[in-house]
Order: sequence, then C-alpha cells, then structure tokens
Amino acid sequence: MASKYKVTVRPDVDALINGMPAPQKDKAVNFVNDLADYPAVLGRWDIEKIRGRPNTYRTRIGRYRFLFVVDKINRAIEVAYAEFK
Repeated sequence: MASKYKVTVRPDVDALINGMPAPQKDKAVNFVNDLADYPAVLGRWDIEKIRGRPNTYRTRIGRYRFLFVVDKINRAIEVAYAEFK
C-alpha cells in the first residue's frame, strides 16, 4: 500500500471551515481528511482538475468551493483556497 499524502490547510481556509454550518463543516472536515488517500479520493468526491493550473483541483461542498494543490514528488497536498459562492 502506498504511503499517505501529508495534508496541510492554510489558516484562512481553516477559519472558513470552522465557521461553516454543522452539516457542511462535517463534510468539509471529512473531505480534508480523505485527501490523504490521494488519488483514490478523486473518485469519492466531486473533484475536477483546474485547467491552466498544474496539479490544482477543486471540489464543491454545498455553496463552498475548495481548491487544493498536489505535490506528487513530496507526497503533500495543500488546501490553498476556499470561498462561499
């Protein structure tokens, strides 16, 4: 079994997650935890590649959008951006 990815969350994204209503917050926390299982996580969530940005993906949880960047060499993922639409 391949080793898991190390997942980091930017402080502003963490603050947004902590301020989310309970159902979406639980789902967002589960998503962040699931990212350690990249690339298997791609099939479990509505994840799409961002065109024109290498190794950058997005998912939506309700009206919240999350962008994350994958570093395959160092086996690391950063949840880099989140917004409410």
